[in-house]
Amino acid sequence: MWPKPAPPCWRRWDSPGAANRTANMTPRPRSPRRAFDERIALLLMVTDLTACAAAVLMAYGLRSIVPPSVLSQFRHGLRMYLEALPVIAGLWLISFYRLGLYEPRRFISSLAELTRVAQAVTLTVLLVAAASFLSHRDYSRGTLLLFWLCSLWLSVTSRAAVREYAQRLQRRGEATARALVVGCGDLARLVADRIRNQELLGYELVGLVAVSGEPAMEGYPVVGAVSDLAALVEKYAVDEVLVAHPGLDPGTLMAAIDACEAHNVEFHIVAGPLQVLTERAALSGLGNLPIIDLPPARFLPWQRAVKRGLDILISSVLLVLLAPLFLLLAVAVWRDTGASPIFRQTRIGYGRKPFTMYKFR
Repeated sequence: MWPKPAPPCWRRWDSPGAANRTANMTPRPRSPRRAFDERIALLLMVTDLTACAAAVLMAYGLRSIVPPSVLSQFRHGLRMYLEALPVIAGLWLISFYRLGLYEPRRFISSLAELTRVAQAVTLTVLLVAAASFLSHRDYSRGTLLLFWLCSLWLSVTSRAAVREYAQRLQRRGEATARALVVGCGDLARLVADRIRNQELLGYELVGLVAVSGEPAMEGYPVVGAVSDLAALVEKYAVDEVLVAHPGLDPGTLMAAIDACEAHNVEFHIVAGPLQVLTERAALSGLGNLPIIDLPPARFLPWQRAVKRGLDILISSVLLVLLAPLFLLLAVAVWRDTGASPIFRQTRIGYGRKPFTMYKFR
């Protein structure tokens, strides 16, 4: 009789009884700022769709009362435009989303947002005109022009109301983000003073992070060194990191970016080096200071819903298709180890929430 084979080496470190550090990790609380940003983005989508529908009705009403001496006789019925409303609304959302009008507006000036809104409305009208041509539907060009004017006015005013509501909530401290400032020099002091004095920026300054060789700054706590940024982000439940040290070397900068992305923390550079930034960087401003944003990849609520639905659908299909293979693997593992082929482990998933994972030995 053959001796029972020794357990494979991977069993010793990946067994059910092995120490699992992730099971003991404390889930990090969700940032109030992110919940606030998602709520404002959803509110903006609702107001945009309302403005779109109202603009269609207003444009039709205005076009129908224009005398034939000014424009040609208007013979289109309202039903024709109501049937096109879902397509117009979809093109509207796509245009506004592609121009970043559902991103958090903390570093964008009112003039910059107004410019983006005008671009998005114009793009929507052009797409509607193209769709009208391809579908061989003869929509009134005068109605499209009136729709552009009404859309521009309604979207600007409705978004101004939403921004005023958001600023009122920010003044009450409902959208505060915990922030670290990397650096202890003059630029770091300027950023720290700006955060402390401008409450509408919505920051709570945790402290400064020193770069090697920098003296401490009077009036602001230094909580650690940049080499310990990952631990500091976890310890203080930081939501955003702002680098205010122009001389930071690229290696340290990339390490800081990696630490922030690993913890899903937003990363901004104030007048920092540009040569190592990725394509996701975007120039904006902290007051009148230049800011380069490097936000983490983040899904909007509807994007998460689509992704979740696809995850469930694809995984269910694959489980059914691969069930015979999984059965053969389970039998092989059981014959090799003499133990249950599947065990459970706890992992930290989306939002740093623990979940149970089933694995083959």
